[in-house]
Amino acid sequence: MIKLLKKRSKTKTGNTSDTSNVDISRIIPGFSSAEVHPASPDVEATSDAEDTVTDTAEADSQPMSMAEKHQGWMRRDLTRLTNAWSDLRIDNDDQAKLKKLRFAAHDLKGMGTTYGYSAISKICKSLDRLLNDDAWRDNAELIDLHIAACSAAGQSEPNRDGGIDPVSSSVCDALETHVDRLIEQKKLAS
Repeated sequence: MIKLLKKRSKTKTGNTSDTSNVDISRIIPGFSSAEVHPASPDVEATSDAEDTVTDTAEADSQPMSMAEKHQGWMRRDLTRLTNAWSDLRIDNDDQAKLKKLRFAAHDLKGMGTTYGYSAISKICKSLDRLLNDDAWRDNAELIDLHIAACSAAGQSEPNRDGGIDPVSSSVCDALETHVDRLIEQKKLAS
């Protein structure tokens, strides 16, 4: 990160020690280097063309609430989970793809409640148990159900008190029970 900032701070002469013109608003949205280094008389004025910001960049720099950030992160993590499962379905012997899916499920298991989606945490706890057992290989439909349940729960509004609505709770319990039975049957068979 520091190397990136130094690279961006190079002046026309190549001097990297002058950081008064560093614009880190793309890295830290809503933060302006002018707040730290107010323009001084010896700093060159920029033209109006350089000050023009596109709509996209302007939207990127708008401050977001923590709830909006959590929802964005949740969507990103759900997409990672879905994509990892799609990749593994193509080649279920690829250990790197399995590891990627496990990480995605594990991340959601840990962060779902923080994001305000306790049901997703509970579903991913069940999915994580299934993926850490070889029983997952013969139960692609069960993994599909877990991922569909996560996606459905992600469409709801976040619940900051950590509670789970009755319908989501029933779905979570059913998935957990099914995974428990599969793992128990596998233990008895071996």
